[in-house]
Amino acid sequence: MRAKLVKESLNEISPATFKSAVGKTQEYDQYNRGYKLGQTFFNQFVGKPLMDGVIVEIGTIKSSGDFWVQIIVHRKDDQKQRQERQQQIIINYSIDNDNYNFTEDEIISRSDARILSLIAQKINPETQYKDINKSFKVKYSAK
Repeated sequence: MRAKLVKESLNEISPATFKSAVGKTQEYDQYNRGYKLGQTFFNQFVGKPLMDGVIVEIGTIKSSGDFWVQIIVHRKDDQKQRQERQQQIIINYSIDNDNYNFTEDEIISRSDARILSLIAQKINPETQYKDINKSFKVKYSAK
C-alpha cells in the first residue's frame, strides 16, 4: 500500500521568518509584495476597533530606511457626523526600532493600547509594548 501524503497547511509564521521575507522584498524592490505579505501576516487585526474607528487595512512599507507596519483606520468625523463622512488615520509601527509614531504626550484608551500592543507583539515578541501601562499613556474611563 502506498503511504498517504498528508498535506499540512501553514497557519503561523514566525516573526523572524516574516522579517526575513519582508527584507527580501526590499532587496529585490518588490515593495507591493512586501505590503501584501504584511496584510496576510496581520490579517487577524482587520475589523478590530481602534481609536473610535475600525482597522480596515494593515501592511508593511519601507520608508526612510526602516520597515514600518502601517495601520489604516477609518472613523467617522465627529464634526461632520450628519454627512457620515469617513476619516482615515494612519498609525505606523517601526519594525526595526520597535516604536510607534505617537508623540510622547499622546493619550490613548486602554482598549486601543491593548490592540497596538498585540500588533507589536505579533512582529516582535520581546517588544517594549508588552506592558501597556508602561509603554503607552493610557486614559482610564470612570465607571
